[in-house]
Amino acid sequence: MSAVNAIDEAMDWAVHTNLLNGFFKVQKEEVLAMSLTEYDAEEVMRDIREEGREMGIAEGITQGARQTKIEASINLLKMNVLSDEQIAQGTGLPLEQVLELKKQLITSV
Repeated sequence: MSAVNAIDEAMDWAVHTNLLNGFFKVQKEEVLAMSLTEYDAEEVMRDIREEGREMGIAEGITQGARQTKIEASINLLKMNVLSDEQIAQGTGLPLEQVLELKKQLITSV
């Protein structure tokens, strides 16, 4: 059944059962037009996909920034010119993570 037919049938039933005290009898055409123009499944799906894309991009940017901070910390640890605290402060990583990266570097050598 098409959306138009389903909505029309539902409104006829509402009029027949006197639902909403005759509201549909008076406003049937307007309700039908609103029902069909306000909900567009394709438009809703486009909006959902666009929102998903935006969230994915934001997540990718966040992960990319995090990876950049990790790489910078590793490079600074290898240079051995700053303290662990300075590296954490400069890169924005937690000190615990900088210490873990340092530990990984030491064990990989």
